[in-house]
Amino acid sequence: MIRAAALCIALLPAGAAAEGLGDTASEHAALGEELRELFRAEPELVAPAVGPSPALVNTIARTMYSEEIASDLARIEGETASLFGEERPMIGADGKPPAIALFVGPACEECAAAQEELHRLASRLGVAATVIDIGDAEDAAMMARLTLDQVPSYAMRDKLIRGHIPPVVLERYLSE
Repeated sequence: MIRAAALCIALLPAGAAAEGLGDTASEHAALGEELRELFRAEPELVAPAVGPSPALVNTIARTMYSEEIASDLARIEGETASLFGEERPMIGADGKPPAIALFVGPACEECAAAQEELHRLASRLGVAATVIDIGDAEDAAMMARLTLDQVPSYAMRDKLIRGHIPPVVLERYLSE
């Protein structure tokens, strides 16, 4: 019943309010509440106006980019020992296996800031990170194989992250 009433109201000409529909504040409030209840009960009515849900967007992206994701995962797997090896310089929590690798370059101010941010965040979350300086030719080649082309960049066991990422985003990634 609510749906039928709301649809009828939605189909009324724009001047209908002037002709007695919702003239008073209480009628207007009641109509608003009826519409809110309708949209809560049947969100698909407003979906085109508010856009798809984040879960749907994520599903669509995973479907559209499934080949690229599989390729990234294969590259990460091929470099896992080097990316997350405990012989690397570590930041964050002591005695924990690395959850993320940070690529930095020589004379890179943004890299220093990213390293400090990651150190604070990883320490707070109780995770460790490796730091990979691409001033070393082998490490620069690994970064190229991973298709990362700027520093700072990051590698996790399930994703590659190109460029500096704000701590709030890294926190979400490290908490997944």
